[in-house]
Amino acid sequence: MEEQFLEKDGVVIMVLKGHLSTENLAPVMTFLTQKINEKNYRFIFDLSEVSWMGSMALGILATAIREALAHNTRVRLVNPNQKIIGLLQETSLLELCHVYATREKALESFR
Repeated sequence: MEEQFLEKDGVVIMVLKGHLSTENLAPVMTFLTQKINEKNYRFIFDLSEVSWMGSMALGILATAIREALAHNTRVRLVNPNQKIIGLLQETSLLELCHVYATREKALESFR
């Protein structure tokens, strides 16, 4: 998995790629925890190049969703594939997020 962490206009953007499993998600969890501790609750997860998500990835997403909802906002997801959408629907996480086709559209939605 590759990841890239960005911040733009007070929004945290996590660009994730590849196979998201327990073995490679520690940097993502560390970064998310740091941002929550800094009281930043506006998150975009760019999933456009994610091929698979395991339970730890779902847990990370659930943590971000919980914190966002508790602070009157919603997590934005960018372009998840149909397999990921199905998984998020099965776990009832999809209905708690907003989905956008591009990172730019997701970022605009916070304005």
